[in-house]
Amino acid sequence: MAELYTTVPLFVSGQTVRYKITGQTEAVQNVRLIYFDSTIPPYRSVLSRLLSPTSTSVVSREQWGADESYRFWEPDYQTPKKIVIHHTAGGDGSDDPMATIRGVYYWHAVVLGWGDIGYNYLIDPAGTVYEGRYGGDGAVGAHAYNSYTDTNYNEGSIGVALLGCYEDTEGACTTVDTVTAEMQQATVDLITEKSNQFGFNPTSTGTWFGVDLPNVLSHQDLDYTYCPGSGIYQLLETIRSTAGNAYTSQRRYQAMYAGSDLADEYSLTDTPSITLQYTNVGRKTWKKADLVMQVRMNETGERNRVGFDTDVTPDATVSLASSVTLPTTPGDYTLTTRLYRKGQPVKGSKHTHTVSVANPYSIKVINTQLPVAIKSGWVPTLTLVMRNTGTVDLPAGTVLELNGTVIATIAKDWSAGQKKSLTLNLTEATQWPVGLNTLVFKMKVDKITVQQSRTVFVIRVDE
Repeated sequence: MAELYTTVPLFVSGQTVRYKITGQTEAVQNVRLIYFDSTIPPYRSVLSRLLSPTSTSVVSREQWGADESYRFWEPDYQTPKKIVIHHTAGGDGSDDPMATIRGVYYWHAVVLGWGDIGYNYLIDPAGTVYEGRYGGDGAVGAHAYNSYTDTNYNEGSIGVALLGCYEDTEGACTTVDTVTAEMQQATVDLITEKSNQFGFNPTSTGTWFGVDLPNVLSHQDLDYTYCPGSGIYQLLETIRSTAGNAYTSQRRYQAMYAGSDLADEYSLTDTPSITLQYTNVGRKTWKKADLVMQVRMNETGERNRVGFDTDVTPDATVSLASSVTLPTTPGDYTLTTRLYRKGQPVKGSKHTHTVSVANPYSIKVINTQLPVAIKSGWVPTLTLVMRNTGTVDLPAGTVLELNGTVIATIAKDWSAGQKKSLTLNLTEATQWPVGLNTLVFKMKVDKITVQQSRTVFVIRVDE
């Protein structure tokens, strides 16, 4: 089977483009040139056009003109432990860096089919930092996957790409660029900010995918590639040490999420108690009277706060147990944990975890009997034949509601797989007005609605 090859993006200007293939040309078939005019951004709001980016701010996706219609990847999240440095291996965007970034975005999202730009941040020669991957901090990128070892280094890392090509090996770069002082300083500043935010020292190492690796490293440390090029690679140690000096001088109270026994899936009937670990990566001892851990279900606002029963010295790890109040409807939810010291968030302590909550209760309505019309004042009889199709028993106390009002209660546990017939005299009918009446029946266990139990009837009441 023929293999598909693509070049890195080539940024050119002019009205026409010519290309020439050399070497074993007989092996080349179906050449396709993909052209994308990245100099024309999509519509941006008046506000975003008025905002002028500076070297100390991050230019948002809207500001650099990301066309969100190209994006089909929805963010996954993991707490970053490493920063991976790249080059884009194309033009450095000195004439129009935003157009260059739009070109990289189109290449990643559309041509390569990744659904978004791979890097979390990009930096131009003037030292301006640009938002990359959609989703903000902790979003898993697409910048460092090793296909030989099947290791996804995107998980738990921040991908930072410097615009340009910096490898001096012959043929590696059309033009070999030079790292500017502004670009290098912006890289240091970004590393300092993110390492302080997530609590890892830029000059240290740590175990990642079973290997002890620097906390700030290059793409070629993880895969068979020239990236980020020799021009950047030889500066890495200086970048690490400079960022490390700033990191050490800034952190006093700093935490790092160290793990938990959180599951990815729960049942609505679960009442989980979870244990989380945090490491004190700051220079100050945490006093137990000053700190609490908050566990919050974002979508419902339910939260629990847990106090510390011991002081935590620098580099020590503490385990904290908390109950979790699950929602009453199934779906995917975000659980956020964070430490607070004297009411203020502790840097690096925020951690988010997506949990899927499933409803174990389900029935199948097999047969129903209810007259379609009655005379005013009559009491009709309703018969429901149902099977418990859920994964657990329906407990005694399960109720049947009519238009939100309880009209019957199941007296005994209803085993999974068991069929049950329920016959009721609807005395409520004496209050129904003449005309068409809509009846909505639904079963509930506490506040949890039994799946597929909702049954709707329309009955006519005649004078």
